[in-house]
Amino acid sequence: MDPPSDGTLYLAWYRLIRDSTQSETLLGLVDRILQLCDDESAVLGLLAKAGYRSGDVDHYHDVRFVIAEARWYIVDSSFPALRETDLVTAGVPVNVTDVTYTIDLSSDPPHPQDDAHVNEHLNAMIQESP
Repeated sequence: MDPPSDGTLYLAWYRLIRDSTQSETLLGLVDRILQLCDDESAVLGLLAKAGYRSGDVDHYHDVRFVIAEARWYIVDSSFPALRETDLVTAGVPVNVTDVTYTIDLSSDPPHPQDDAHVNEHLNAMIQESP
């Protein structure tokens, strides 16, 4: 999980809870994500890994969620992650790919960014987009 050499890498974490009244439907969220992304097949692949199946849309019409909590983290040298330099130090060939691991975000560190910083970052991203 190496940040780009010319930028900053963020990890966004959301806790969703099921809500049958005032929230957007799961299908609406998926449609919105697909409209905003630049690689639909990658998003659909990640959704499939989480159990979402496009062929089961009839089952999703009344499934609604609301964001109960959102946290954004800067992935810098203090963030717990597996990095290319870690592999080199451990003597693992850098051509190892598709490594999967879990980061426990239930305790500090890492520390989530405050809302002002997140909003500043999102506004900067919006300004950069064509």
